[in-house]
Amino acid sequence: MLDVTTLSMESQMSVHFTQLFTNSSIYRRNQELIKELIAPPPGSKDLYFQTKYSQPSLTPTKACVLKQYWSNWRYSQDNVIWFLTKMLLSCWFDFWQIGTEIEGARPE
Repeated sequence: MLDVTTLSMESQMSVHFTQLFTNSSIYRRNQELIKELIAPPPGSKDLYFQTKYSQPSLTPTKACVLKQYWSNWRYSQDNVIWFLTKMLLSCWFDFWQIGTEIEGARPE
């Protein structure tokens, strides 16, 4: 379909697809449907929301914190690996002074 509706095919076929569509009955019917659906029903009221957000900001924050808390307890082996990795890296950088060869890396 995309190959047929390119500008090069339009010029080969001497057809302007946009013009064909805007002159079609489908286009006119769609435009009438849009006008019909835009108009609100009689007696209806505009939507009104008291706040910008559906919930106070504390509620999703609490949900995220609890999700992370339960995730940490559910997968305790991940916590052990995370802890051991941090301990290994801290020993590597602090005790063996890795990276002190870089000029200005360690304050005098």
